[in-house]
Amino acid sequence: MSSASKKLKEFDLDAPTLGKDVRQAFRLQTRFLTSSVERKFEPFLNDVGAWKVLVEVVPTLNKSRSRNLLGVLTTQVVGDAATYVTMKRGERERLALDWLLAGVKSVFSEYGWRTGEIEAAVQSVVDEDFRSALVWKKGVLNASKSVSADVVVVSDDEHAKIVAVFRTPGGEEMQASTLCVRPPSEFAFVPCLGKLKWLNDDTVELTSRSGSESWTATRQERNKERNTGQPTNTQNK
Repeated sequence: MSSASKKLKEFDLDAPTLGKDVRQAFRLQTRFLTSSVERKFEPFLNDVGAWKVLVEVVPTLNKSRSRNLLGVLTTQVVGDAATYVTMKRGERERLALDWLLAGVKSVFSEYGWRTGEIEAAVQSVVDEDFRSALVWKKGVLNASKSVSADVVVVSDDEHAKIVAVFRTPGGEEMQASTLCVRPPSEFAFVPCLGKLKWLNDDTVELTSRSGSESWTATRQERNKERNTGQPTNTQNK
């Protein structure tokens, strides 16, 4: 490998022919899917300085081969991106992943790279029904060490829910309470993931990275049923 070697580790979709608002909506909704693929893909070193593949969805191809734009291998596939945001859940995610896979496989073929890994990563996202649960914090104990709390980001292509999951010392889930909801992009929800602490033996507080916002969740001792989405004692500073 040359000194220009980099690890290819990121993938993205764009629709450059759309208007600003529709294009932004397309990018936001598909970013959840591409980031899910990234987490399941094993990065690999390459000697062309590539760190990302960007697939542009366009009505008509005007570039037959990919371009290396400062390490971003940019390619085009034919598709009607304008209809994406109006499609039903399940259909739109499958279509977006088809576009992504077609573009990435085209680029990989140009450079003689194997496509099995990206195919497996995409299939894994499909098998999980286009949802993901990313554990950000795990096993933070309260003062009495009677309950632990996890923070999990549960995402689909519409929302990212940041959830506090209360567990017994043995790891059994007692309750899950939504702390806050953000758009399904790491650029939107990662700033919320600052510091987690217990305020008392029953209540946790999550503070944003900037310190300007906080949210709380309280364990309901008698409630043994899972809270499936309503915020519990959520507060903003």
